[in-house]
Amino acid sequence: MKQLPSFSNTQEIPCNVKNARQQKLSQILKDYLRGRWEIREARYFVAIERPTWDAVRKFVGNTLHDQGRTKAIDLEWRRPGFDLTAIFEHGSKQRQTLAVTMLPEPVEGQWVLGYFSLKR
Repeated sequence: MKQLPSFSNTQEIPCNVKNARQQKLSQILKDYLRGRWEIREARYFVAIERPTWDAVRKFVGNTLHDQGRTKAIDLEWRRPGFDLTAIFEHGSKQRQTLAVTMLPEPVEGQWVLGYFSLKR
C-alpha cells in the first residue's frame, strides 16, 4: 500500500481510531465489502475541494497497473455511478487486495478518501 502516492490536492492525515471522519469512511467500506474482506491497513486523506471520483479511481488503477499485474474486481453488488469504492487485486507473486474509498459528502468542510489493504 506504500506504493500508492498521495492524491493531488489532498493532505494525508495520520490514522486515528477515534477520528469520526476515518470511522465513517471505514464503516462505508466495511458495509460495501459485506464481510468478504477485512481491513488490514489504511491511509487517509482530506481535501478542501471535491475530488472527482472517476479521476480518483483511474489514478489508483493506472498507478497500480504501471507497477505490475493489476485487475479491478467487479463485485455483483457494485453500482457504477453510485458507489465510491473500487477494489483492485495487485501483484504477481504476492497478490494484494487494495481498495480506494471516498465519502459521498464532506465532513467538517473536507472530503475524506483513503487507501485500504484488505485480507480474506
